[in-house]
Amino acid sequence: MTVITGRSKDKTFGLIRSFLAKEYKSYKQTTILEDMSLGQIVFPVTEPIRTGRFTSFKFTATIDIKDDKYRCTIDHIKVLEKGSLAYQTFDFGRAMTENNSSLQTEYLKTQEIMSFKFSTLQSGIRDAVVPINDFR
Repeated sequence: MTVITGRSKDKTFGLIRSFLAKEYKSYKQTTILEDMSLGQIVFPVTEPIRTGRFTSFKFTATIDIKDDKYRCTIDHIKVLEKGSLAYQTFDFGRAMTENNSSLQTEYLKTQEIMSFKFSTLQSGIRDAVVPINDFR
């Protein structure tokens, strides 16, 4: 989703960078790309997710910034199962087609937690950039 900011690319970039550095303590050490001239920030996020099956998940957030607007894309979503050392792709579709109600419940709970974290990131960026009395 594209968010209209009414701000210059440079101003929007600076506000987003400040928000991310404040909100994600490892932002400066883990950022993959932070290029004002391209108008792009790419960084990985790892979050705890305490469910019966999973301990954490990670994803990549890509923010494309232009004059008057930006877009935040979340992809490369992976989960870490209890007892595992390697993250794996979160295959929600496969879990929902299996005839295992406890697995389906676990995946639905996991997806709900991840969706909340994604929404929190996206609304935090929006709030940092768009003045509260100026939502469009």
